[in-house]
Amino acid sequence: MTHANVSPNVEDFIRDFPASGNFYDRNDGFEYDDESRYLDISEELTSIGQEIRNETIRFVDSGAFLKEGSQFESYEELFNRYEAMDADYGIIIDKLNNSDETVSEAIDAMNTYEDYNYNFNLVGVAQGTDVDEYLDCFDQLQDLGYDHVAVGGLLKKAGERSGAFAHVDSDEYMEAVLRRIREHYEDEWLFALGCYHPERHELFEDLDLFGADYKGWVYKYKSQYNNRRKARDWRFRSVRSFIKHNTTTGTNSAENLLILPCSNGKINSPGRLPSEKRYCGQFFQTYDKWRGETKNPKEQVDLLIYSAKYGLIQGEHLIQDYDSVLSGDLSEEKLEQLGCDLYTYLKYRSYNEIFCCGGEDYRKPIENVLRTLKSREITDAPIVTAEGKIGIQLSKLKEWLNDEPSIQSGRRSTFASVD
Repeated sequence: MTHANVSPNVEDFIRDFPASGNFYDRNDGFEYDDESRYLDISEELTSIGQEIRNETIRFVDSGAFLKEGSQFESYEELFNRYEAMDADYGIIIDKLNNSDETVSEAIDAMNTYEDYNYNFNLVGVAQGTDVDEYLDCFDQLQDLGYDHVAVGGLLKKAGERSGAFAHVDSDEYMEAVLRRIREHYEDEWLFALGCYHPERHELFEDLDLFGADYKGWVYKYKSQYNNRRKARDWRFRSVRSFIKHNTTTGTNSAENLLILPCSNGKINSPGRLPSEKRYCGQFFQTYDKWRGETKNPKEQVDLLIYSAKYGLIQGEHLIQDYDSVLSGDLSEEKLEQLGCDLYTYLKYRSYNEIFCCGGEDYRKPIENVLRTLKSREITDAPIVTAEGKIGIQLSKLKEWLNDEPSIQSGRRSTFASVD
C-alpha cells in the first residue's frame, strides 16, 4: 500500500514491481535478488518476476492525511495517477471522522469513476464519530454503488470520540465498529485503514477483512551503519523480515519454541511444501512423531527452522526442494539476517522456554543471537540447548517435547542453558 504523492522514482517502483523501473542496474549485486532475478536481458519479467507480479496487490490512497495533504485538484487527476501506478485499488479522499463530508467526496469520486473506463477498483471510506455513525456512512456508500469500502479514523484516542465508546480503549472501539459493520454486511469487502498490528492479526482474520495497513513499523528499524549501501541493505532486510515473520503469519504463539536445523534428508517432490514437511531428517522425524501423538501440538510448540538456503523460516513456510548445506562459519551477511529474523520474530511473541539443537554450524550462531536478544530484553524465555552426538540430542529433544522437568525445576544435566 502506498499513496499518490510519491516521487516519480517510487511511482516507477510500484508500477514495475518487483523490478525497480530501471532505477537499479539489472546486475546491481544487492542481496541475492537484484534486477536479474526479475528481469531478463530484454527487460521482460522472468517467470519468478511474473509470479510475484501476479500475486501482488497495489493499494493506493490519495495522500490526504500526509502533512502536505493530497496534491491533486480533481478526481480525474488523482485517478489518472492511480492508473499510472497500475493500482488494483484506489481510495477516495475522505475526511477524518466526518461522515457527511466523506459521503460528499464519495459522490464526486463515483461520478468521475463512472465517466471513464478505469482499471482500478474504487474504494470508498466510512468515517464517523461513533459506532452508529460509521454504520450509517457504510450504508450510504453501499447505496452509492461502492463494492469496496474501507473504514478510517478508528484509532482516535479516548476522549476524542462521542457516544457510548467515547472513553474506551482504542482497540475496543475499533473492534466494536468493525464488528457492527460485519454483523450487518456479512459478506461485503472490508478493509481497516491504519489499523494493522501483528497483535491484531487474528482479530482481523476472524472479522474476515480483506486487509489492513499500518506504516509505523516501516520507520522503526534502527540502521546499524553509516555507509549508505549497508544502511539500505539493513533497511530492506528489516522490513522484509518483519513482513515474513509477522504480517503474513500473525503472532499468536504456543507455550514453547523449538528451533531446528534444516536436514540433508528432504522429500523430493515438485512444487512447494511446508518446511516442516519438506525436511525429513531425524530431528524432523522425532518432531513429526511427537506431533502425531500429541493433542493440540500447535498450542504447545512453535517451530522455527534454520535453513542453509532460506535462512530462518517458520514450519508452515512453503519451500521448494533444494540441495545446499551450511559449512563453517556464517558470513557477516547471514549472521545479520539471522539476528534480524530472530529479533522481528521474538519481539511480538512470548514463550515459556526456547529449545535449540543441531550441529554447531547451525546451533552456535543461533545461541549467540538468542543470548544477545536476552541481554536486550527482547525475550525473557529460558533458552535450552542440546549438545553432543546426534543420538544424545535426539534423546534430549524427545524429553523436551514430552515436557519432562524444565530448566526452571531442574532439567537434567545433559541439557545446557544459554542463560
